[in-house]
This record gives sequence, C-alpha cells and structure tokens, in this order.
Amino acid sequence: MTTRPARVRVPSTVALFLLCIGGMAMGAVWDSPPYATPSDIYWGFSTWGLATVGLVLALRVRGNSFGWLLMVGTGGLGWGVAFFELGTESLGDNLFGVGIITFMVALLVFPTGRYLTRLWMGAQLAAIASILLIPHVAPSQDSLGLLILAVVTAVGLLVRWVRGSPVRRRQIGLPFLVLGFGVLVNSVVGSLVPQSEWLASVTTSLITVGFPVSILVAVLRFRLFELDRVISRTVGYGLVVALLGLAYALGAVWLPSQFSGDSSLFVAGSTLAVAALFNPLRRRILRGVDRRFYRTPYDAERVVEQFSAKLRNKVDVADLAKEWVSAVEDTMHPAGVGVWLRKKRSA
Repeated sequence: MTTRPARVRVPSTVALFLLCIGGMAMGAVWDSPPYATPSDIYWGFSTWGLATVGLVLALRVRGNSFGWLLMVGTGGLGWGVAFFELGTESLGDNLFGVGIITFMVALLVFPTGRYLTRLWMGAQLAAIASILLIPHVAPSQDSLGLLILAVVTAVGLLVRWVRGSPVRRRQIGLPFLVLGFGVLVNSVVGSLVPQSEWLASVTTSLITVGFPVSILVAVLRFRLFELDRVISRTVGYGLVVALLGLAYALGAVWLPSQFSGDSSLFVAGSTLAVAALFNPLRRRILRGVDRRFYRTPYDAERVVEQFSAKLRNKVDVADLAKEWVSAVEDTMHPAGVGVWLRKKRSA
C-alpha cells in the first residue's frame, strides 16, 4: 500500500503569499515621514524574493515545510515594520520577532523541511521559550534569548552539513557561498567607491537576488553537482585577476613613481606584460586550484590516464578486471562494485 503525497491547495497558498508580501509593501509605503527613501523601497521589495522562492517551493516540493516558513517569516518581518511605522510599536516588535524566529526555524530545517533529529527540535523550542522567559526574569538581558536561538540554529546547521552526504553539503553550502561572496563584494565596493549609490545597489542585488535564487537552486537540486566546478573556477580566476592586477599596478603606478621619465612607457610595458602572462598564469593557477577544490574530477582524469597506460601491458583478464575495479572505485566512489566474467566454453 502506497501513500499519496500531501496535496497542495494552490488558492490558499497564493493567498498566504499575497498576505505575506502585503506586509512588506505596507511597510515601505508607511515608512518614516515624509516619504520612504529609495533604499527603503529597494530593500522592501527585494525581500519579496524570499517570499517568492517560498511560494515556488510550497507549490512544487510537496511535504517540505521550508517554503511555507520562508513566506511566513517574510510576512512577519513585513507586517512588523508596517505596524511599527503606524505607531503600534509593541505589535510591530512582536510580529518582527515572529519573523526572525520563523527564519531561524527555516534555517535549521533547511533544505529538507525536517529537523535532523527530535533532539534538535527540542533544543530550538527551548531556545524559543528562552526568548519569552528571559525578559521577565532578567529584563536587562532581553536579547540573550535571541542569541541562544541563533547559536543553536548555527550549530544545528553545521552538524547537518558535517553529517550530510555530498549532495546535502552542496545544498547547504551554495546559499552561504553566494551570501558570503555578495557581502564581500558589497564591502569592497563600499570602501572603494563610497559615494556611488547605483553601484551599491548593483552589488547589494548580489545578496537580495542571488541569495533567494541560490536557495531555490539548492532545494530543487538544479545542476547542483556543478557547485564544485563553480567554486574552483571562482577561486582560480579570482587569483588570476588579483595577481595580474598587482603586476599591472606595480608596473604602471609604482615604477613610474620611482623613476623619472615618460609614464606612458611604463603603462604600455605593463599592459604587454599582463597580456603575455595571462594564459600561462591562468593554466598554472587553475591546475593548482583543481587539485585542491575540484579533487574528484582531477583524480578521475589522472586515474583514467593511468588505467589506459596499464591496458597496453596487461593481457590477463583477471588482472584487467582488478585494474578496472580499482579505477572505478577511485573515480566514482561507489558503495559496491563487482565484475562478472563469462566463462569460455570448451570445444
């Protein structure tokens, strides 16, 4: 007897989505007088990305509560801001807190929508209870409960990543890789060009748009196995650009300051040197990064080359079978592998 998956009711799901994003829209419209700033509107509407991802997951991935939690968390944050701007600070703070707690729960059950064990569910419920109890016991430590909840969530997510399969690790790592990269780029751009608002908006979109999209990709596992390749290429080309930029800066900026003469000659020479170094440096760095970050495909190529070389010197079928099994284990890492050889019938 088979059980049918839970049926998703599309109208009620869409209604919940509209209710959740309505809070964020009202919070942007009712912002501090006289009007909401462009950055407030930008952040308010960009938060809809998480709610939209939650809607897609709730409609497509049945039995996974993660999408619902994203929508409810966004709704709590949005309506909390809206009621706070209307002057009802107490209700606004409570709804905003509900949104934060909901997002913490979503992180701990990411990406399956279920807790790792009942122990972690109990630990998070205890942390949520501390948020409600600590203000009454120690009013001066009212933020301690939220800190406890954040620590429990972070540790639980780390345990899920450590104990998880390679697929689960990719699922958990992808959103945080995108988030960390977006924060790094935004910080660097903000320090180099602090007055450029449009550039800040572009770099901020790496977080507000890239993070929700990466969550959608991770849960749906769309081309997830290319993550290792993305990491290796990102690190590799980042090192290439950094080294070439350093070489160009030394030749075009530092050397002219040390020697008197026409600086255009130094600029031209630096440009030619960077152009000549690009391909050799790229090949060498990418090969080294592949050894470190993209180990399985790199080892696969090496094992296949060694196996092909051994085929020229092996004639015994049993020896060839052993070499083939060894090559498969080194490249694909299966749970089990075997070879069936057909016996030759005697005449």
